[in-house]
Amino acid sequence: FLNEFNSLMKSCNTSLPLLIKGSNGYFCPGIDLLYTLKMSIDEMRNYIIKFDKMLVSVLSYPSATFTYINGYAIAGGFALALASDYRIASNGDYYVGYNRDRIGIDLPPVARLIYNRYSDTKQKISGLYKIKEFMSTSIIDYKNSKEILEIDEMKTKNKRFKPFVSIDTAQELNERQEFINSWFRDDVVTYRKDITKKMLESKLNN
Repeated sequence: FLNEFNSLMKSCNTSLPLLIKGSNGYFCPGIDLLYTLKMSIDEMRNYIIKFDKMLVSVLSYPSATFTYINGYAIAGGFALALASDYRIASNGDYYVGYNRDRIGIDLPPVARLIYNRYSDTKQKISGLYKIKEFMSTSIIDYKNSKEILEIDEMKTKNKRFKPFVSIDTAQELNERQEFINSWFRDDVVTYRKDITKKMLESKLNN
């Protein structure tokens, strides 16, 4: 997914607005725990570098960017949603947010930058919440998909927040290492194994 996303971003006509949306009840549920379960430290570091590049490609996109949240947007998926200029959600019974405090892990550097953009609502976005709890907030506009197409891009593009973002400064390297250290901490490894075990059992039962 990360490879395909980054490839698609390079092929975009950047003079046009960008709209990102999910499918089948999911916007983006975050890191695939089953896929990453047996990754080595170096493999996980390379995986997170690709994740950082994905977020940077959205943050640095020259035209206006929109996220249509039409399902679960969790952890890295929520970071992807927050990387856009405008977030618009569909009605539904699904969760959004960061679960960093519950798991006890650090955020990768670019996700951390995005998280800190919303420092005034940090306590709220540090957990998982039903989408209705974000209705009419500065984080997410609660609208239907038809209204996305009616937004006048010329009226919104001047409000764009364009941070200078890198993925290889000393600070980013340090923050990425902090994430790696927390990801491979004994208690977090145990937590991830327990979660993936439940996921596999659920798949077998279904």
